[in-house]
Amino acid sequence: MHDCCGFCPDPATDEERVVAEEERKIYISGDITFMKDDPGRQTIGSFNPLNDDDWTDMAYVGNTQELCQKICDGDIDFVDNWCARNPKLIDRRDHTGRTPLHIAAQCSTPDILKCLVIHGARIVARLVDGLTALHIAAARGEAQMVTTLLEKSEENEARESEKEEQRNITNHGKVSSFTIHFSSFQTCMYLVLCPRKLSKNNLFKPDSRSEMSY
Repeated sequence: MHDCCGFCPDPATDEERVVAEEERKIYISGDITFMKDDPGRQTIGSFNPLNDDDWTDMAYVGNTQELCQKICDGDIDFVDNWCARNPKLIDRRDHTGRTPLHIAAQCSTPDILKCLVIHGARIVARLVDGLTALHIAAARGEAQMVTTLLEKSEENEARESEKEEQRNITNHGKVSSFTIHFSSFQTCMYLVLCPRKLSKNNLFKPDSRSEMSY
């Protein structure tokens, strides 16, 4: 295959060579060939396992593969240290959409699950079918896991109720303060705009030195 023209003149002068170099960055000239590629090469996004370890390479979204493996192994010391070092990654999902808490509820021990909950794992995270860690633990008949999750849920609800009460108290104080200031503003405007009416009612006397009470 050739380019669209096929008869592009070769540059003869220095000026033409400069122009040709600039145009070569924009336009295509000369023979056109297909790119030659090696479909068997290992690149990001490809999956061509060469050994047993390659089967799990790039399978997890984020650096949580080791954590998930230790959860399955029941290594509570590693899980505790990992969560302390990476608190923001504790809810990172794997390639199936599971969080570490889901994996703990599926195939680990109550102590591992409790460790994740203590470190702030999100207990209401759902799988693609809508199941939470509580649903999984209940289906397995893990009473201790269910108790841990329910206690954490009650703790979260109590904390939210306390925050809501604080917000209501703050908002009520703001409304009360606004009402007092607005009422004072109305009184001042009434004194300025209606002095004669107040004078007739003996509420305001320009020559009087006594304080007005209202």
